[in-house]
Amino acid sequence: MHGSIHVVQVFVLGYFLVVDAVDNHFFTDLWAVHIQGGEEIARTVASRNDFVYMGQIMPDYYHFQHRKVAKRSVFASNHYHKSLAEDSEVLWVEQQVAKSRKKRSIHFNDPKWPIMWYL
Repeated sequence: MHGSIHVVQVFVLGYFLVVDAVDNHFFTDLWAVHIQGGEEIARTVASRNDFVYMGQIMPDYYHFQHRKVAKRSVFASNHYHKSLAEDSEVLWVEQQVAKSRKKRSIHFNDPKWPIMWYL
């Protein structure tokens, strides 16, 4: 009886891991960070937490990268995210997610479109 319960638990856990991977959420090695105080403080925060300062996104928002994190991963890098979020200078932080782009087909609803010779 106990063996079948463990099999069901493993199956359910595996199912949720696969469903999470199918949702196309690929976490990157990049973070957007909100830090007040300017570029020097942002550079200091990045080096203090083993991140690479990549530049400014907008005023007080900066782009960080961590070299020990995979460029694309199904799982978020919680350890690095937590260390950055707990820094006293950081007001907001978010690990960036890769988005897939899909081309959509165009459907014309003009019935005379095929006979417009001058286009």
